[in-house]
Amino acid sequence: METNKEKRKKLYKSLAVFLFFAFVLVYVPTLAFVAKKVPYMLDVTLSDGTVESRINPAVNFLLTFSMLCPAIAMLLARLICKEGYAFHGEGSMMLGMVFRDKKWIWYLAALILPSIYTEAATGTILLMHPECFDSAQVQKLGLTPLFLVCYPFMGMLGSAVASVGALGEEAGWRGYMMPRLEKLFGTAGAVIIGGIIWGAWHYPDILLGHCFGHDYLLEPWSGFAVFTLFTIAANAFCHMIVKKTGSIWPAVFFHAANNGVCSVAQLYLAMDRVQGILPGNLKLCGALLQMAYMSILLLLMSYVDRRTNSIIDSTT
Repeated sequence: METNKEKRKKLYKSLAVFLFFAFVLVYVPTLAFVAKKVPYMLDVTLSDGTVESRINPAVNFLLTFSMLCPAIAMLLARLICKEGYAFHGEGSMMLGMVFRDKKWIWYLAALILPSIYTEAATGTILLMHPECFDSAQVQKLGLTPLFLVCYPFMGMLGSAVASVGALGEEAGWRGYMMPRLEKLFGTAGAVIIGGIIWGAWHYPDILLGHCFGHDYLLEPWSGFAVFTLFTIAANAFCHMIVKKTGSIWPAVFFHAANNGVCSVAQLYLAMDRVQGILPGNLKLCGALLQMAYMSILLLLMSYVDRRTNSIIDSTT
């Protein structure tokens, strides 16, 4: 019979092994890119002669590989710590899908939530800076009202289908790291510590110019801080829906939907029109607004869930 001290020692060991591989696999190549000053964006000349900025294919490949690294780290940690590869159950990889007992609601919420807080954050920016409202892009593309209504749902559907990269992260963070952190530090401690770890894992990407670019106040420290606040809030939601369903798939869908959100409001946002604010600073504000609206939605969902459960308990 293992003592509590021995169990905690095993948890710390498995976490250390997992975090070592998760960080080394990403930090080494990404910081090499940073050291060599590999550009995040490249100017591409199109067939009509116009120049368009697009993400560097080498950087795009690196970011895609990075998303798979937490899953690789999880598999290595399970191998080294002899924990097995069960798909479902206690101590498993939580890869099963369960929709009964209204668990499907959490899958649906995971897909919808990113669109809600992204539209709310972008709408707030447009209200604060009406000069950056521009309908020229929508008119140029000939987008119909029906298309604009369907646009967010297209993003949700696409995210659900193309969620391999998000699975790579969630298999590690929510499927391996968070259950162990919760056993060691409780739910609140795990959410905060896990969110900080998740955010810090992205720091080399931010140094490359991911998320905020390079033209913002106190670069890169403000980028680190804002992104970490966002990952703490996102970690709280992901951890909640994983615990509610016993599966990492809702977190996978949420992560994919957040990365691939199709925002109607952003089609009307021309950041280069904002007066007196660098585009990078506007992106920081957008991330903070997204975090704030996400937190409000999370609190609201938690309240409704508690009220619903208390009503069910009182009638049984």
